[in-house]
Amino acid sequence: MPGTKAGTGQPITFRCWAERRERWQSFHRADDHVMTMTGRSRPYHGHKGGRMTTTAYEYRCSCGHVGWSAHVDAARKAGAR
Repeated sequence: MPGTKAGTGQPITFRCWAERRERWQSFHRADDHVMTMTGRSRPYHGHKGGRMTTTAYEYRCSCGHVGWSAHVDAARKAGAR
């Protein structure tokens, strides 16, 4: 609803944790971090928001960060439907 600040709570686009932390601290270009999917997945039982799936996918960022995400963009990038 407009004006209530009641969003989904999930980032609109898939970004690695290090990039999100950098964005909080200072401004940088969006293309600094490039994510590649490792092909591994696991069930996700955490908070289910509007942009989350029931499967988490492992990714590796060009900054060296390796993490897991259940974000729908990560699922699309991993080839899931």
